[in-house]
Amino acid sequence: MNLIEDNEEILYRKIHPKAIFWDDDNNRPSSAAYKDKNGLSVDRLGDREENEVINSFIKRFGI
Repeated sequence: MNLIEDNEEILYRKIHPKAIFWDDDNNRPSSAAYKDKNGLSVDRLGDREENEVINSFIKRFGI
């Protein structure tokens, strides 16, 4: 088992930008905003630049 000693891991999450995915009562995205039938919407920064993570999301999910 490989443990990550650094607790500063940066995760990115793709959400749908449409207004229907916003929870006005709690002033945050709703759980539906994170669901995507095309795959996982979370990625880690790791040893990459932020623009590489963003480009990966664009390739997988479109804009």
